[in-house]
Amino acid sequence: MILVSFLFFTGLVAAITWWLTRKDDHTTSEGYFLAGRSLTWPLIAGSLLLTNLSTEQMVGLNGAAFTYGFSVMVWEVVAVLALVCMALFFLPRFLKSGVSTVPEYLAIRFDDQTRLITDLIFLVAYAVILLPIILYTGATGLIGILDVQGMLGLQSHQQTLWVIVWLVGIIGSLYALFGGLRTVAVSDLLNGIGLLAAALVVFFLAPLQRFAERVASAAMPNTQNTPEYAAFRKMQVYEAAVSEARQEGGISQKERALLIRLRDSLGISAVDAEVIERELQARVADPK
Repeated sequence: MILVSFLFFTGLVAAITWWLTRKDDHTTSEGYFLAGRSLTWPLIAGSLLLTNLSTEQMVGLNGAAFTYGFSVMVWEVVAVLALVCMALFFLPRFLKSGVSTVPEYLAIRFDDQTRLITDLIFLVAYAVILLPIILYTGATGLIGILDVQGMLGLQSHQQTLWVIVWLVGIIGSLYALFGGLRTVAVSDLLNGIGLLAAALVVFFLAPLQRFAERVASAAMPNTQNTPEYAAFRKMQVYEAAVSEARQEGGISQKERALLIRLRDSLGISAVDAEVIERELQARVADPK
């Protein structure tokens, strides 16, 4: 069901994007790289939002928040101030002077050599630093959500990771290369609408779920969670975390620290945690 939902939404976004951009002019540099200067504010806002909200936030920043707490949000909060200053003060002046990119501004302010150096820095930074992180975190998220390793029948987590990285990279490259800036902006806006709709569904369903639980508890008081059942569920959560950490063959030092933190937050003793890990290792060694 999760796979069907993912493919349906992805295909729907692709179909709507193609329909809205099928008549765009990609024969000129302005039409391809600047979308013919025809983007409206919803498209620009959606593209800015989704460009700033990628897998390094969805996966990496959430993981950092789990490990280090809410202190990691300081970077994003400060970035809001920079974006507001850019939108209100700097961007109108750039647009008025006909400047579209930072290297173009540096060429006007200094010289073409400065522009070339900046272009090279941006290209290397994106290709070597940013894109590998996005592809890795995106592949990790897809593997966890869709169980790609089980569906493809691959032997190891590393093989699955490489397959997803190449697949996402090729599809994303073709999408951007053949569609141009307007295609990227339209798809970003549609994905942003889907992301906002999903967040609103979660926001409104949570109170409904709590209400349903209260109704069920009042109607069937004998089925309420017992301390034994709560302890059993905590053991299951810890066992699932250990199983996930063992997928690559062993538990790293960082993963061990996260498991210890999870164990303490669940209130599981070190002895019980060790028993769970031994039983899990025995089942892996002897599947029968």
